[in-house]
Amino acid sequence: MSRTNTIRLVDVAQAVGVSSVAAGSVLLGSGKGSVRVGKATSEKIRRVAREMGYRPNTAARQLKGEKSKTIGVLIDSHAPVVTSERVAGIERACMQRGYRLIFGQAHNDLEVFKRYIDDFVSRGVEGLICASHDYEQADVIPNLLADIPCVLFLCRPKDLEACTYIEVDLADGIAQAVKHLVKKKKNRIGMISINPASRTTHQRIEGFNAAIEAKQIPRLNGQIEVLKSKDMREISTHEISEIVLKMVKIQNINSIICSNDIIAGHVIRACKQAEINVPKDLAVIGCDNSDFSVIIDPSLTTIDQNVKKFSQEAANMIFESIENGFEPVKESRGILIKPRLVVRGSA
Repeated sequence: MSRTNTIRLVDVAQAVGVSSVAAGSVLLGSGKGSVRVGKATSEKIRRVAREMGYRPNTAARQLKGEKSKTIGVLIDSHAPVVTSERVAGIERACMQRGYRLIFGQAHNDLEVFKRYIDDFVSRGVEGLICASHDYEQADVIPNLLADIPCVLFLCRPKDLEACTYIEVDLADGIAQAVKHLVKKKKNRIGMISINPASRTTHQRIEGFNAAIEAKQIPRLNGQIEVLKSKDMREISTHEISEIVLKMVKIQNINSIICSNDIIAGHVIRACKQAEINVPKDLAVIGCDNSDFSVIIDPSLTTIDQNVKKFSQEAANMIFESIENGFEPVKESRGILIKPRLVVRGSA
């Protein structure tokens, strides 16, 4: 059949030799579990559909009152790589469940945030995964998210008292890092983070202070440095170098915990330029366990945020909200994902 013609569900079913009901169960998620199709047959249906160029008519299905089987995902356009990894994991889980994702990006712009929410709703999305809500003007966000199943990533707005959210227990991860550094006799510990307006930055600092207090480590001048930039692309090794030299040469700091692996990479590069040995003179710990953390020299000790579990749990939460019948959230319900420290050469 020519690809220029509209390929119907029945065409795919006939090509595979199955009923339209079976093909619809696999390709559209219809049947609500009443139709069972074997794994091999399901794979054949999907393969033939791709080869024939079949595209579900979503608009027509919605006019018939059927669900869109779409989930909106709104992320920060300047988000770290780990956010993309989480979203990729969620997309895989959604595809297995018969959902597809549509994406939007916003960064410190509440109007763009609002437009994407309106656009998602107009397209009939059944749920929303939001990782772009850490704004100073976040007081209006509860109203924007009140009427749609929604899972918030990482940092829920303080004013959003009732929401469904998933976070990484970064305080626990930082506590693991501090414990490791103390064991290595690197107890003059500093911290470098980014974006003083970010709530996640505040969380990291609170976790750092709590870990320092728990280990009864002396407070140091200039122990915490927060880069004013809100965009990682604006960070330079020169800027990091000035901070590192001040911490090492003046404050006599012998270890630094960084809020992400990119900053940690800048710190290691700055140390090489200043002939500061890592980890002998300065231990360095990142946070993300990015792919590049194993190929820099020395390889980076970092806090792994358990991306696979995070993605699966986030997907399960949105499925539950959608498929069990949405009701406005009356009290917060969240999942806290435990990270783990991955020890390598830098600390």
